Amino acid sequence: MKKLFKYASPFLILLFLFAALGCEKEDEFSKEELLTAHTWRFSDMTADTDTQDILDLVTFVKTLMTGGTLSFDDDGTYSMTAMQQTDTGTWDLSSDEKTLIMDKGTVDESETTLVSLTLSKMKWEDEGEYNGETFTTTTTWIK
Repeated sequence: MKKLFKYASPFLILLFLFAALGCEKEDEFSKEELLTAHTWRFSDMTADTDTQDILDLVTFVKTLMTGGTLSFDDDGTYSMTAMQQTDTGTWDLSSDEKTLIMDKGTVDESETTLVSLTLSKMKWEDEGEYNGETFTTTTTWIK
């Protein structure tokens, strides 16, 4: 057993070092690099309300977005596909990289708050209003 450990130890140490060095740390990437790393797939949408009409609307949007994808390109353009329809436009990040701005300066301009962004998952929040009630939707995208 001692001989096995003696000969296996250097191998295990090298294996550990290669694994540690090979892992990409998400904090080494800017938010722009994380956004443009790959095509995102729609995963989920939730709302922080008990109002049935709002929940029904969120369910409807989730149905429409099922199978949807979103790609951010380095040149500041995006492409979103859902229901065999593709929408394109521009995107930008606020200076603090907490707000994603889509179609800035157009009638379609929208801002979402980036709640979390990793190599494999993105979550953003939007505020909405319905019959005087303000609510927040959270949209999740995955790699």
